[in-house]
Amino acid sequence: MRRSIRAIGVTCEYVLYDYLIHFPYFAVRTLLSPALYLFGFGLGVGALTQAGGSAYFEYIFPGVLMISVMQASYTHFSSEIWISRQVDKYLELLMMVAPIYPLEAVAGYLIAGTLISLFAAGCFVVMALLVIPGLTISLGWLLGFTVGLGIFFVSLGIISGVIHTDPHLFNTTNTLIILPLSFLCGVFFPLDVFPQTIRFLLELIPLTQAVEGMRSNAPFLHCLYVWSLAVVTAVIAARVFKRKIMS
Repeated sequence: MRRSIRAIGVTCEYVLYDYLIHFPYFAVRTLLSPALYLFGFGLGVGALTQAGGSAYFEYIFPGVLMISVMQASYTHFSSEIWISRQVDKYLELLMMVAPIYPLEAVAGYLIAGTLISLFAAGCFVVMALLVIPGLTISLGWLLGFTVGLGIFFVSLGIISGVIHTDPHLFNTTNTLIILPLSFLCGVFFPLDVFPQTIRFLLELIPLTQAVEGMRSNAPFLHCLYVWSLAVVTAVIAARVFKRKIMS
């Protein structure tokens, strides 16, 4: 038991150390586009609406905040795990030399991903409050949605990073996940504009539920859905990671 805890801690510590020493690069990669979405659309497009810039800024703020969590968790872990396995050969070395078992490594990644997601969300909230000081947000629900969504996208990033060997296919997969979700999950406009069937499919995506939950006065069911999908995806990620690393 003690050895497993230490093994999980080693993986988590390695990820966080790498994140901190390369933070300027990760900040540009994962926080720049959400920041441009928020300020470009929120202030720029919002200024053209009848409700005014501040109202639209406040409307899209919860959604863009959840996008920043998605970017920080999915992009970071899919890229880092792919590089660790295909370029640095770190993952196989970790299993052989440490030794750290696959499930312990996944647990370490999930814990590190949760901390990175919370850090990214916190930085984003502070940045938005500097522009619109009157923004209000429930810290409790922010914590619940950030951790749940972070676990879901870290798990998705682990699966993507470990199954791809072709860099072109890997980059294309990342684009096909990040870009459509950013624009179709109700961040910038209500889902009412879509036909009922498409809306139903979009509401199955945890990012959509997180965005709607952050805007809702009764977010419990939205948060429960996000956490349920996060647990299921984490179990799948652990199995895929173990099978790929051990094969």
